[in-house]
Amino acid sequence: MNRGIPVKPDEMLADLFDALQHERPCAVTTREWLIAGLLRALRRDEPLEHALRLASPDGGRGGTVSRRLKMLKRNAFLARALQVVALDDSAGLWPRCVRLAEEVERFQRTEWALYRYTAAPPAHWPEARAMVWYALRCDVGLPGTAQGLYSVFKSRVGCFQESEWERLLANYL
Repeated sequence: MNRGIPVKPDEMLADLFDALQHERPCAVTTREWLIAGLLRALRRDEPLEHALRLASPDGGRGGTVSRRLKMLKRNAFLARALQVVALDDSAGLWPRCVRLAEEVERFQRTEWALYRYTAAPPAHWPEARAMVWYALRCDVGLPGTAQGLYSVFKSRVGCFQESEWERLLANYL
């Protein structure tokens, strides 16, 4: 599968994982990144995830790879919910965020406690509600207001700028 040359740590981790799974050589950039990270971890007594730049050393916004991937999945579910909450296709981003925020608040208040541990949302639920259920199951929290949802979507309308590499890893969460 041709995904291009991995250049970010998350992409190189995905390339390494894919190479090991499919018994193929990893990209040169991945090999060099892994060697440099391992040496850094050994020489500086640094945690491997920090040496490989997979986590913010100070616990900053980026967090861990797992958290970033969970947020990508959550945002994809929220994006789908945002598409289906509109009453018509002409509704802009802000009105959709307002409607979705109302749906999220109502769902968390009335149904999340009842359905939190089910294997899947009930089949009879509207798609928007099911997408909110999936987003909550990602376990990284949801924006609680229309403004919070709007800030997630405003710079990424229609796309979450995830790479093929990130999608590959996210499938294993």
